[in-house]
Amino acid sequence: IPIDLQTSKENALYCLNFFSLFLYSTVQQVKAVAEELGIGFLGIGFQPKWGLKDIPIMPKGRYEIMRKYMPKVGSLGLDMMFRTCTVQVNLDFSSESDMIRK
Repeated sequence: IPIDLQTSKENALYCLNFFSLFLYSTVQQVKAVAEELGIGFLGIGFQPKWGLKDIPIMPKGRYEIMRKYMPKVGSLGLDMMFRTCTVQVNLDFSSESDMIRK
């Protein structure tokens, strides 16, 4: 949901409130499904205490390229890149029945 920072305070607050409710609802739905499957979640999306020099870097070429590039285009790119985390899941299937089987 894009929020235009040049808009009125009332509109910005409305958008933030809407997004907050949407996010809460989505998390509740995910938690309900996860609970049925015996899956838990741990929210560790940001590392505020370590300095960038203290954070281990994955030994991949793209990280070296991005580490040199990010400071040229902004001041917080390296923080976003190294102080946040995510999990990517790829689910491969060839048909609906294959998906159900897996």
